[in-house]
Amino acid sequence: MLKLAACAALGFAAGIALPTNSASKPVAVPKASAAVRVVMSNGLGSGTSIGNGNILTAAHVVGAESAAKIVLDDGKTVEGRVVWTSKTYDVALIHVDGKFNAKRAYIDCRNPRIGEAVHEDGNPAGMKFIHMSGRVSGNVQEYGPQWKSAYTVDMSVISGMSGGGLLNDAGELVGVVVGAMDPYEGKNDAHMAVGTIGFVVPSSAVCLLMGRSQ
Repeated sequence: MLKLAACAALGFAAGIALPTNSASKPVAVPKASAAVRVVMSNGLGSGTSIGNGNILTAAHVVGAESAAKIVLDDGKTVEGRVVWTSKTYDVALIHVDGKFNAKRAYIDCRNPRIGEAVHEDGNPAGMKFIHMSGRVSGNVQEYGPQWKSAYTVDMSVISGMSGGGLLNDAGELVGVVVGAMDPYEGKNDAHMAVGTIGFVVPSSAVCLLMGRSQ
């Protein structure tokens, strides 16, 4: 499994607007995609813009830090602040104040179907915005002690992809990538944490954390 870092307790900040599918679309078309690169002082991961300057990522990506550097796929870099983290679900929310020219991925608050096609634009092994695809391979369940709620995908997941949004063919967010099965169990230093079975927190759990109804 990918090693999970310690993270802060769950807490919500007032005044952060979280958009839904019914929200009006912006007039100007953003240049950057919804996928972002999350850079912390001791590492990096991936994330997804969900609108209004809000970015979802994994809690173990941000750890206990309060600030993050957000890199868009158009090359622009902005500063973000960690709004809340949930160690139980391994999900965190980052907010960028001011202008944030990234597309929004709408959240589909449901559990996925086995066999459903999914994909992620993440940052594996230090590379930038690599496209991975696969299918949902398992039902939502608890994978303790790491994840309270997660499902599996038959997609290669590599260190650096953690926190990236898993999207369906409609471009809707159906989960947050949080880890992979390590076939080497950390015993072979010549190999990074790579697995053809990835673990994803479902959007149903994300919506629950944000107080959003199904």
